[in-house]
Amino acid sequence: RGGAITTHQRDTRASSTHQPHMDGWDTCLGRRAQVRRGEEVDRGTVLYIGPVDGKKGIWAGVEWDRPCRGKHNGTYHGHTYFRCRKPGKYGSFLRPEALDFGVTLLQAIRNKYVEMETERTQEMYVHTVSEKKVHVQLVGENQVKQLQSNTAELQRVYLHGKRVSSVDQDREVAESVPNVKELDLSSNLINDWETVDQLADELRHLTLLDLSNNMLPQNCACLSGEHFQNLSVVVLNKCEIEWNTVYEAAHCMPNLQELHLCENELQDTEFLPNIDHVFSNLRRLNLDDNMIDDWSKLDWLKCLPNLEALQVSGNKLSEIRYTGGFMVLKSLMLARNEITEWNVIDELNMFPQLEELRITNNPISTEDNRFEMVSRISKLKVLNGSCISERERKDSEIKYLRMLLERQSSVSNDALLKDHPRFEELKTVHKIEHQLNTTATLRNESLKQSLYQTTIYCECSRSVCDKVKKNLPGTTTVAKLKMMCERLFKVPQPEQQLQLKDSGSSLYCLAEEDRTLSMLTTEFEIEIFVCEVNRLSMLDEQAATQRARELLESRQLEQVAEEMAEAQKERRESHRLAIRGQPTSQK
Repeated sequence: RGGAITTHQRDTRASSTHQPHMDGWDTCLGRRAQVRRGEEVDRGTVLYIGPVDGKKGIWAGVEWDRPCRGKHNGTYHGHTYFRCRKPGKYGSFLRPEALDFGVTLLQAIRNKYVEMETERTQEMYVHTVSEKKVHVQLVGENQVKQLQSNTAELQRVYLHGKRVSSVDQDREVAESVPNVKELDLSSNLINDWETVDQLADELRHLTLLDLSNNMLPQNCACLSGEHFQNLSVVVLNKCEIEWNTVYEAAHCMPNLQELHLCENELQDTEFLPNIDHVFSNLRRLNLDDNMIDDWSKLDWLKCLPNLEALQVSGNKLSEIRYTGGFMVLKSLMLARNEITEWNVIDELNMFPQLEELRITNNPISTEDNRFEMVSRISKLKVLNGSCISERERKDSEIKYLRMLLERQSSVSNDALLKDHPRFEELKTVHKIEHQLNTTATLRNESLKQSLYQTTIYCECSRSVCDKVKKNLPGTTTVAKLKMMCERLFKVPQPEQQLQLKDSGSSLYCLAEEDRTLSMLTTEFEIEIFVCEVNRLSMLDEQAATQRARELLESRQLEQVAEEMAEAQKERRESHRLAIRGQPTSQK
């Protein structure tokens, strides 16, 4: 991948009068290598090995993964030695001796789990975004080391950034670590599928393989289906891999259940022959941070019989059209897209089993309209990582209904139903008999103006009576209810705890004082219970406040006393110096 040596380059090299000896460096052409600078690591691909005009000796032309490391695009002083795949300055020349071409898989395992890597910072750590390592001290670390040192017992091998570039020969890996089930080879120096196939052949129990941030070629015809029979989780994030390559590789993974393809600049996931069979066991597909801009490019996923979770955050989606299928899809991640219209949310309600949705960082998503999203998607249980309780769903749907009923005079029946498909369903669920007003005039008996027949029970010890009945407008807030209860029952507001009960729910604590009755329930016969806040805890809190106040006053008095003593001491010193005729400090 990248620019091979061209005829012009060969002619340029042949014309040199003094040809430096290659010393075997030409075998490094096309390999991955890295350079470490302190805690930072830069990785790249060697695209040229040979002389450079005006410089002595052999040089390696490298295309770096990060542009900040490069100085040119492969053209140096007018001569093109190699061509970078990406536009910009990704290339530079280094001495081959300065490049680290990595170690074998077994060497990396021994370095980490047997020798435990003499440097403490490389023993147990996590990686930051910039590839820096932060040491982690684990409880029972010595026991962990003792267990890990016996490589034959290892089942999970974590080799992130350990410079792995090849697999040992003569089945040494299979003999040394025969029980490995999970293998993390992210951010290493693997650059061909032959190496991947070889390690899978050695590790036949492998169920999870992470090859993220390894530059793999597009041709994977060398893979053997016999070697990946148990593999169920594959991670290929940031590998610059194409969808056709993924499709071909998946043919060799009959039990693939989880596939991660983040940050691969994918623009399309087209339907390919027999693809529903190839991915028949797939349960989770992660396509975060790609360049997909049209839902139709994902619509074929509806034919996958076991797909339960789909992640497409960080793409360019603005519309979603449900055309059937997705029969078991429960989780859909749509954060960081370009969704602006509510009809997209209504389309999501048509997915048969959708229970979890993440839609943060879209133009349509704000804290203020969470209630509307909850109301528009009937089966949703988790929204943006937060669970939806039964009470939140009921409150949200009631608030949503109130909003629509207030609009009934200004829009037509058909227009309202078109923009809010669940309106009739919600009226039935919450037993609201009011119909849309087609005459564009408000009814006198509209829900907003109706009175709530409210029975208020007081269970406080100091109450002057037990029960009062009132007809209250729907605009009555919880704060007003507390003022009313203080007047009726002679119970101070700070000691009140109000609870509401209607026929459709158990007791519900009224904590938000700005909520109105119309926002809390759709029924017109309700009961409110006035309970007494735990007086003991109140008295304890008051006593603690008083003790804190007394302590503060005591400290303030001590500080004043110290300042007065210091001032008196300074006055005495000034008086003593004045008697001796020496100058005094002005303070």
